[in-house]
Amino acid sequence: MLQGPIQRGNLMCSQALITGAILETYNEIVEANASRPRCLSAESVAVLELRGSVFGRQFDRYGAVWVGGVEVMRTTTPEPNGQNTIFWTVERDVTSYLSLFLEEEKTVAAVSIPNEVTSEYTGIIEANVTLKVYEGSTSRPADVVKALVPLDASPWTAMGDVSDLDFRLPVRNANRVLLDLYASGHSCEEFWYQNLPGNGTCGGGAFRELEISIDGVVAGIAAPFPVVYSGGINPLAWRPIAGVAQFDVPPYRFDLTPFAGLLNDGANHTMRILVVDQTHVWYIDPVLLVWTDDSYRRLEGAILETDETPRRVALTTLGDNHFLTVGSHGFSVTGDLRNNAVVVSTTTVAGTLALRDDNQIFSDSRQVTTQRSEVTTRVATAGEGARNLTLRDDFSIYVDLLDTSSLVDANITLARSRTLLATNTEEIVTWSSAAKAAAQLTSEDADSDYGVARTDAVFQVVVDDDDDDDRVATPAACFEATAEAKDGFFVANTASDFDCRLPGTHRFCGLDLCDLFAPSPSFRRGGAGANNNTSSPTVVAFSTTTSSSSS
Repeated sequence: MLQGPIQRGNLMCSQALITGAILETYNEIVEANASRPRCLSAESVAVLELRGSVFGRQFDRYGAVWVGGVEVMRTTTPEPNGQNTIFWTVERDVTSYLSLFLEEEKTVAAVSIPNEVTSEYTGIIEANVTLKVYEGSTSRPADVVKALVPLDASPWTAMGDVSDLDFRLPVRNANRVLLDLYASGHSCEEFWYQNLPGNGTCGGGAFRELEISIDGVVAGIAAPFPVVYSGGINPLAWRPIAGVAQFDVPPYRFDLTPFAGLLNDGANHTMRILVVDQTHVWYIDPVLLVWTDDSYRRLEGAILETDETPRRVALTTLGDNHFLTVGSHGFSVTGDLRNNAVVVSTTTVAGTLALRDDNQIFSDSRQVTTQRSEVTTRVATAGEGARNLTLRDDFSIYVDLLDTSSLVDANITLARSRTLLATNTEEIVTWSSAAKAAAQLTSEDADSDYGVARTDAVFQVVVDDDDDDDRVATPAACFEATAEAKDGFFVANTASDFDCRLPGTHRFCGLDLCDLFAPSPSFRRGGAGANNNTSSPTVVAFSTTTSSSSS
């Protein structure tokens, strides 16, 4: 899985959270008491490392890691075939979640990768989870990290039945509220972008949208990224190069700051989480991240204005077994924060979503799918903590699949591109990941790592800090990683130095820019500590380590 580096300084210490977890049943959850790392502070960079191994024949499996009942990693495993032991490593920056690890008392870490071992599927998964602590943080971790789904003894059952959630903030002075939504589709929802209209098996059509609302007001929308797991479509396509976001399935982040004043009232509120048009299971786990302002005992506020462009999903039949789905949705919400009736800040979050899916069945065994989604989220705060950001997400997938009793022939292209426009600093950062694969799996190849396959992958970061409006050429990538594989073997695997000047205090965190929508370190106490983000980009000397996961 190609991605960028997790920017960090020197390693200070590490703490084993879970050691030698053996996972061989569906309902198995391995827990361990975890102590605070001796070197950890609020100025640390914290990286969670999952190291796994499996030998034997087995399916790809989904899984998660929790600390203190809060999900900190969603993952999937490589699909082995019994020929070799597979080792893999996944890293995820969890600096925003530092408060979970700063507790003086021991907390509970847990890992679950539902598995089933039989005489045919013999692969037993072993997992080790470690927290590594580094110098070099430019982040301000959340003061409160709160899970909204009570997972108890059966987390996957709980996460598969999420709709309306009652919750209450434990603070009265929140000035920034974000939501990390861990979400992944399974069963017939694993390939939702290929689903046909109607009520048949794996029906429901190919439009999906994640929607968050609070007390009946739309608070955020997102298009799910079509993650293809390591056994998905054609397993030879992902050997040895893992697909985009395959092992580290990132959460979808929503900025709920317009609701902060309302949520500070100490009362219960209702969050509704929808996966629009889902017909089977999605595992949903929302985590609240809350930043507070200690210069105020209490911040109040209200929702001042809302607007919504209703969701529209149009299905057009272009011919026999040829379906075009076009969907759109938009919203905006504005809320304020007040202290003793004096307005401290006003925040508007607005989003638009557009999705287009072309699905054509050519025969009982061949289907061609093209889907693209575009989501734009704008966040603007006036007053303390002034900011003006726009995040654009462009996700796409193309699949040409021939699946017969003796042959699985697939051509697949995946692309995930995100662009952050920091209007205050007139800088644009784009990071993108793409994989293109062609693979043929015959009945003779079913138990082999090898076959006729070719996969190319690339990850790039581009920073445009040039204010020359007349420039035509796109700036060169300041980081690029590429990989090429043929018939199960690497042909090329290279990465450049990370030479990117990121805006403000941002770091890069593997798949994404760190701290999206989170406050900067100087925005700690409001008032004089407010950050208007008008300074030049901060450049920090990091040792750059590129995180990789491969089977």
